[in-house]
Amino acid sequence: GAAAVIVGEGRGPPPDGVTREAIAVVTGTPLERREELVEHIASLFGTRGRDMPANNLRQADVPAGADAIPNPIGTAPGVRAEVPKPDGSKGLIYAVPGVPYEMQQMVTDHVLPDLLERSGERAVIVSRSLKTWGTSESGLAEMIADRVDTQGNPTIAFLARGIEGLYVRLTAKAPTDAQARALIETEEVELRKI
Repeated sequence: GAAAVIVGEGRGPPPDGVTREAIAVVTGTPLERREELVEHIASLFGTRGRDMPANNLRQADVPAGADAIPNPIGTAPGVRAEVPKPDGSKGLIYAVPGVPYEMQQMVTDHVLPDLLERSGERAVIVSRSLKTWGTSESGLAEMIADRVDTQGNPTIAFLARGIEGLYVRLTAKAPTDAQARALIETEEVELRKI
């Protein structure tokens, strides 16, 4: 089987913890409520934990022994857990929210660096989002298609954020933070010209 699996949950309102429950089953551990996650969720609601609906409190449940993946821009944390494999080795499962910009940030900031670290590859991943306004997603895609098609590092992705407009997200990987930022800055100059 795979050494690691990344699961993106649905895009709708938070479910009742089905993914976390499934991870608890495959790891053979119970769910436990993490108080620091309750506090984070409550702070986003601007309320005390006991005033929150049960559905939101369930987001603070994590399989025992698993790690919560921080979600700085949403209420639902991710989960990283070791899963026993039939051959006796252990695999990894990462579960992150399916809301695109939350998922992308969590994968970029936590999942990919963790995988790189575990693989023995030392690298830094840096992202920068450029906000655009006044064009459609397809129009923007057409304008920068040549840049997208010729780039491998940094990568270029679109994030549609409703009333906030369209973002063009650059993500670079390099041995050092300075090198990753230099890659992004070089590409940003070209994109801003367009």
